[in-house]
Amino acid sequence: MPVISKRSEHGFTLIELMISLACAMFVLTIILQLMTQSSRLFVRTKNRADQQIERTLVSEQLNYYMQRWGKGVLTGGSQDGGYPLKGSKFQKDIKVGKLTNSSGTEINHTHFDSLTFFANLEGYAVVNQVIGNKVNLMSCRLRSATGNQTSSCYSVLRGDKPWQPDDLASQLTGGHVSTPLPALLIEPQRTFYTHISGLDSIPDTPECIDQSSYQPNLEANKLVEFKKGNGSALTTTANKELQEGDFIQPIPQKIRLFVKQNSQDKNQPWLYSESQPIVSCSGINNELAPITPIVSFHVEDDPSKQRLKLKLKLGYAQTVERNQTRSNLPLELEYYYGS
Repeated sequence: MPVISKRSEHGFTLIELMISLACAMFVLTIILQLMTQSSRLFVRTKNRADQQIERTLVSEQLNYYMQRWGKGVLTGGSQDGGYPLKGSKFQKDIKVGKLTNSSGTEINHTHFDSLTFFANLEGYAVVNQVIGNKVNLMSCRLRSATGNQTSSCYSVLRGDKPWQPDDLASQLTGGHVSTPLPALLIEPQRTFYTHISGLDSIPDTPECIDQSSYQPNLEANKLVEFKKGNGSALTTTANKELQEGDFIQPIPQKIRLFVKQNSQDKNQPWLYSESQPIVSCSGINNELAPITPIVSFHVEDDPSKQRLKLKLKLGYAQTVERNQTRSNLPLELEYYYGS
């Protein structure tokens, strides 16, 4: 008679199952902790990266404005009208403890100051050659300064002094100004500029000066017109033509760095920049641009050393949503400027 063997069947016991579940929960807990730490590290790294980007952008913009301070601002010379005043690089207007609200009204606020100064934000050109009724110019960014316009407002240096015909001074309202005007108070009727027409790029040349060959890249009419800051023409009997070596630059602008409530960001205080033409010149308009949210902005002046200190704390005064986490990460910056 054959013997039938009975195969034994085995399974997990309750104790084995509980041990397996405990091990799985332990491993899952470690994985969750690692994921949480990784997520926190990512957020911190992302915030630091955002800070660095913000710091870099703000620094570059502020440095650009400050480095252009006084560029293209004529000083000294024998011109009448007091434009601009001597020492223009350090002409400034500092308002302490002022915030501009969303409606444009200045109100008192101890955390914010404002700074105003003259600067040329554009390029320049040098008359390289006179050919008939035209002049060839070596230009760096002067074309971009004028865009597609064929004329604009310029100041011209001839030698080391502002170019001004002899019979122009008598036409400026007020005649000779013996007492300088207060800093930044430029009066258009006492300001003159040169109106240059026919600006046109010369084909196959770079935008800026080619330092290796110094080839001209801009052309303009030789004959120019002088105007007052309010746009009215000044009649001159002679000396109305550009000459080789004349240095041409756009009329400088009045730059203001200040704090204003940003209506696009729940009226939070932001650092703004504003550029304003100092003469009535077509094609040059006021420009107002937000730079960054700011907690405090202070301007400290040391006239004895002709040094200026800017102290900024960037960010929000209250905790805000940033990178999917509730945080407030102010950045504190300091800048020193002087001669």
